[in-house]
Amino acid sequence: MENKQTLGTAISNFEEQFKRFQDSGNKPPEFLLPKKRAAAAIAGMASSDKRTSGKKIVLKTYRQLLTPEQCFGEFSAIAQQLEDDKKLLVQAYDLFVAMVDINSQLGDDATFISDFTIASPLTQRERYTVGKDFVFLQFWLQWEAKRTDYVPVLRLARGLPVWQLIFIPSGNFSWTDGELAVVQLLEEEFYKNKVLVSDVTEARDDSGAGE
Repeated sequence: MENKQTLGTAISNFEEQFKRFQDSGNKPPEFLLPKKRAAAAIAGMASSDKRTSGKKIVLKTYRQLLTPEQCFGEFSAIAQQLEDDKKLLVQAYDLFVAMVDINSQLGDDATFISDFTIASPLTQRERYTVGKDFVFLQFWLQWEAKRTDYVPVLRLARGLPVWQLIFIPSGNFSWTDGELAVVQLLEEEFYKNKVLVSDVTEARDDSGAGE
């Protein structure tokens, strides 16, 4: 059974506290009375514990996605599903890009593909739809799969209780405040001093490396 409630609660706490991450331990002002200072110190420690717990769960969740077999075991069903989910997202991305290419080559102003919604088992995973784990897959797709021109998004179909997988141009996409906090933490921990580039850019750089 997925630990959605624990992860969701931890990330929510993490989101609330992340903006104050640079604070100096939530120390109370010196002018507070002793009792108030004690109460403020206790509250500060509790907030610090929540931040630490939230950060650990965020980092652990992404590490599990990166190396599921190491985290869960070679024959673990969870590890296999995570590997499948990564492959499914890459497959959906490549399919979407192929449709865009076909549309540009064969379509015109009158005849074109208008619905780019992708059918995928990912839309059936509660951990990604009603949960908060999809941000980890979105992030992984950019940094590890090097698919950066478009960003996958899960959304509810209009008027229907059905989730859809769509892709939007990366230039039109923006993280929510909570997602941005998670992304910044992951970038700092796993990709510090690395530059996010697309496959096209990398291929161009490699081809000109020997010139």
